[in-house]
Amino acid sequence: DRTLADCTARLQVAGFAPTTGTFQLPPAFDPSDFGHGTAPEDFGEAVMGRFGAALVPAAVATTTLRCPRGAVLAVDNLCYNKRDLHKDQRKWVPGRKPLLTGGDLNAISRAARAARKMTTQTKRLQLLGLMPKSTTTKRRKGHGHTVTST
Repeated sequence: DRTLADCTARLQVAGFAPTTGTFQLPPAFDPSDFGHGTAPEDFGEAVMGRFGAALVPAAVATTTLRCPRGAVLAVDNLCYNKRDLHKDQRKWVPGRKPLLTGGDLNAISRAARAARKMTTQTKRLQLLGLMPKSTTTKRRKGHGHTVTST
């Protein structure tokens, strides 16, 4: 929909003056606006973006430091064994551990399964008469004594 002439006109209104193939930044720009280590000439050409006149962002190479398994990165940018380094000496503080681990949840579910089996077997044995029914204590409202049913 937008032609090159329309884009050029919008960029001129926004303060971008077209020159031979590139666009000069208006004098109102401060070099500190561009962040660390980037100058206005590091950015690409001016384009018409989805939201109006825009600049192609600068491509900045970043260095990623990775340590082998079992080692952690220290504040001196070297890898050390996990057990040899205090957490204050790490470059990044380790994340919080979960409240319940997978092993804990497995143990809880296994115990719940065993409890269900015990109750069903107890009920089965009580129905067969091989095990006496448990005595329950009921308290009647308004009475001071308890009634035991067998």
